[in-house]
Amino acid sequence: MGASVSRLTQSQYFSPVFNTAVFDGPVRIYFAQKQESYALEVYFKISSRLRSMLGESLNRKSPCVFVMIHPNEDGFQESFPKEEKPFSFRRLDRDYVVGVNGYLGEQDMEDLIREVCRLCETAVSPKAVI
Repeated sequence: MGASVSRLTQSQYFSPVFNTAVFDGPVRIYFAQKQESYALEVYFKISSRLRSMLGESLNRKSPCVFVMIHPNEDGFQESFPKEEKPFSFRRLDRDYVVGVNGYLGEQDMEDLIREVCRLCETAVSPKAVI
């Protein structure tokens, strides 16, 4: 896990604005402290869905999914240039980075949760296709 975090913090996806994180199992959410209540909402929604889908199959040795919640468009575009969607996925070695452009609407939030859960499910069940 330490190597994954080190690669992330040295990548284009990480910014000094991410001064807070919350994590459990394979999902790590990075955000600016002023986004704490929103980040916790995202975290609990993802975590609840994952636990109901995968239960004990979800382990800490799975690839990580790093969710980077950018507080503004400029920061998001620095990490994910020319991206027009409200969130974007990238591979980082065997892990995944998800860039989120600010606060998501209800449908975009549901899409984000579904995609993060799909990535975790794929990691647990290699038969699934990304």
